[in-house]
Amino acid sequence: MVGCWPGVYVITNTCTGQAYVGIASELADRWGCHRGQLNKGKHYNRQLQADWNAFGSDAFEWKVLEYMERRCTGNDMRRAEHRWIERYKSKGTALYNIARVARIIYMKDGKFTVEEHEPPSVEPAALMGPPDTP
Repeated sequence: MVGCWPGVYVITNTCTGQAYVGIASELADRWGCHRGQLNKGKHYNRQLQADWNAFGSDAFEWKVLEYMERRCTGNDMRRAEHRWIERYKSKGTALYNIARVARIIYMKDGKFTVEEHEPPSVEPAALMGPPDTP
């Protein structure tokens, strides 16, 4: 179901448990972009790149956390990403996420385009999720 759906994903280092939470307007394309950058040694996240180099690609797992409606806005996506980051933090999970800005990456005219945005403010009640979610 990944296809062209927007949503929230996580990349987890299965050796250390450290995770990277991100959003994408097209989930399948985003995972391919991450893998391509990591395999070339050119990922913008130095810690994630160092661990990819040290543990190898087989040590990383990619999973969709939340599918979103195709008509969702960038703000909807950033709020969802922030919610998931807060869930992981509340469980004590170490995160690779380093930026204070959210990056939305999408295809435009055959090229990946990046938009950067400050994290949205989220009401504390909005951070609560079902107890069985990470």
